[in-house]
Amino acid sequence: MTSSSLEPRFIAIEGCIGAGKTSLVNLLGEQFDAQIVREVDDENPFIDKFYQDRDSFGFQTQIFFLLNRYNQYMKLTQRDLFSSVVLVDYLFHRDRLFAALNLKDQELKLYDQVYSLLSNKVPKPDLVIFLQASSDVLRSRIEKRGREYEA
Repeated sequence: MTSSSLEPRFIAIEGCIGAGKTSLVNLLGEQFDAQIVREVDDENPFIDKFYQDRDSFGFQTQIFFLLNRYNQYMKLTQRDLFSSVVLVDYLFHRDRLFAALNLKDQELKLYDQVYSLLSNKVPKPDLVIFLQASSDVLRSRIEKRGREYEA
């Protein structure tokens, strides 16, 4: 990258589980000596229970992700985004989509109250790259990773 002001300095990579988000972020990070911010699925203390019982653990799982992602994005505002490239392997605003798919009506209403307080404060990426892959490729990659909660 050159020093043009039109170049993206904050890039989000998005796609399905197993699409290659983290792999692309790692590759681009090496290429451009970028700061990398990764999603923290493994740190969510509710994720295993969520995959066993979505109804009972959906809200806790989503709130953990929302607050963790918010904190990660807000840390980016404490530095000069124009001095280097920042790559994230998730888009903050996709959290709301997962919440809509996983939460019951009353839980989603409460989630939306928290989300509306936070979402306007997070920095917006200069560029979002959406990755796609076939269902077979996604399934194969997920199996290779060996994360029990994704199986």
